[in-house]
Amino acid sequence: DVPLVIVDFVATEATLRRRIVERSAAGNDASDADLSVLAQQLRHQEILDDDERALAVIWDAEQPLARAQAIDAWRGVAQRLGIDDPPGDPPSDPPGNPGLDAKLAFLSRPQSYPERTTRVERVQTHLSWVFLTDAHAYKLKKPARSDFVDLRTIADRRRNCRAEVRLNRRLAPDVYLGAVPLTCDAAGRLAINGDGDVVDWLVRMRRLPQERMLDRIIASGLASTIDVDAIVQPLCSLYRAGPPVAMSAVAYLEALATEIDTTQRALREPGYALPADTLDRIASLQSGILERDRAAIGDRATSGRIVEGHGDLRPEHVCMLSPPRIIDCLEFSRELRSLDAVDELAYLALECERLGAPDLRERVFDAYRRLAGDAAPEPLIDFYQSYRACIRARIAIWHWRDPALRGIPRWRVQALDYLRLALAHAERSARADAPGAPPGPAAATQPPASSTSDPPR
Repeated sequence: DVPLVIVDFVATEATLRRRIVERSAAGNDASDADLSVLAQQLRHQEILDDDERALAVIWDAEQPLARAQAIDAWRGVAQRLGIDDPPGDPPSDPPGNPGLDAKLAFLSRPQSYPERTTRVERVQTHLSWVFLTDAHAYKLKKPARSDFVDLRTIADRRRNCRAEVRLNRRLAPDVYLGAVPLTCDAAGRLAINGDGDVVDWLVRMRRLPQERMLDRIIASGLASTIDVDAIVQPLCSLYRAGPPVAMSAVAYLEALATEIDTTQRALREPGYALPADTLDRIASLQSGILERDRAAIGDRATSGRIVEGHGDLRPEHVCMLSPPRIIDCLEFSRELRSLDAVDELAYLALECERLGAPDLRERVFDAYRRLAGDAAPEPLIDFYQSYRACIRARIAIWHWRDPALRGIPRWRVQALDYLRLALAHAERSARADAPGAPPGPAAATQPPASSTSDPPR
């Protein structure tokens, strides 16, 4: 097979216009495309769809042309083609861009914001810094690269901010107000949406009342008051809105088996000291269920039940307003957002159980079956909950890879809690004779845990 890479050149309209005028004035432009041609191109431009974005590498066309001659400039394309990284330093923001410390200091001051605010609270997450004013939240992406997302250039961060707004408006249209530029004028003064050069991008959001977040409601002992239909209804509408994700039964089963194996290997790192006998038992049960129910699980793919969903449906991402707002989807990976709708809701139910509200599972799936017309067998739900609990255990214990967090007991305790749930749900699924069998006794519930398994993005 010949690898395919789409190079997406990103520049503002102002930059494109300036370059055309400069080339025309110089009188040596080989192209006869003038400003009228640019206007026509902008009117008819086609935005890359999700499948195309998965193949795309973003080129920051705001950079000087000489940047294209640098050895490391095409690192992203080389990686997509399976070529080892070229030598040289990783990409960075262009010269003249204020340093990260200057941006953080500016965004930490109340007087920096266009709206009046009495204070600014700064929260650091895995991929972002979030600045909370009295009425809004501004999210600045870290100029970093992870296994799933590359945010090292301004163009990368611009694209990611816009994707976050676009995707989260599916379930919270009035919360995500837009992607706004952070600018710097000739005197070096930073501004939000000012007149200077764009030096970074921010996601601007409306703040939500923390006391109405689902995790807070559960912690207050008010889970029985939750309007579950109001949560499930917009999710079912989202699942129906787009075409099912095309996937064969074999490919879906292989993806699940691969993820189980990858998670098991990650959890067995000697430094984590997680119980090998528990991991062995979970792996054996999950593999056995996957083999026993191959036909039923594979049918989830061939019957159109794999959808592009939210991707990170946790209680702390659900605000119980009227109607509920569901925020903070996985904007950076369509692959991770593509999953069985039952898997997504099983994950929500798992997190509610971990926080002390196991009864919400029955209510969630009663609503889903009624609204979606999907039988959602109980053993399948338990399998997905075991599968997700192991992934969450992996995410929790991975905090120990950070030198600043290594050895802090909280993350190992949390990983062990997820493994307890993974084993309980795997055993419950394994006890069933068939995918449609009734559930066994409920898994024993430990005292409710903290919802902060990892920070929001």
